[in-house]
Amino acid sequence: MKNKILIVESAADLAIDIGSFKRINYEVVPVTNSLDAIKMLSSQEDISHVLIGFNLQGLTGPDLVQKIRETNKTVHICLVSVASDESMLQAALSSGANSTLRRPFSASVLLAALKSREDRETENRARKPKL
Repeated sequence: MKNKILIVESAADLAIDIGSFKRINYEVVPVTNSLDAIKMLSSQEDISHVLIGFNLQGLTGPDLVQKIRETNKTVHICLVSVASDESMLQAALSSGANSTLRRPFSASVLLAALKSREDRETENRARKPKL
């Protein structure tokens, strides 16, 4: 079963991200604004990851993260930015994002970030006592 990732990016950045995810065997659900992202998350419950650009139409990336967290506490959210400003990246994490990535990034960096989360989830499931 492929992992499914929702990519919320401006149209210009979207094509680059889709190619990266297809190379690492993820099913990609692309949208270009925050409203469509919220609709997609509510209609497709099998989305395991969300990659959000910082500057979006509608809500900003951190604002979208907060909105998603109101109804979904488990989906892995990664905010992507070209900014090297640590305060912006910290704001992203404070808003409820699980991780941040700085552009440009390679498919191998992306895969490592996603894989480490999946490994942690597998480890946590193994630790839970069976009833």
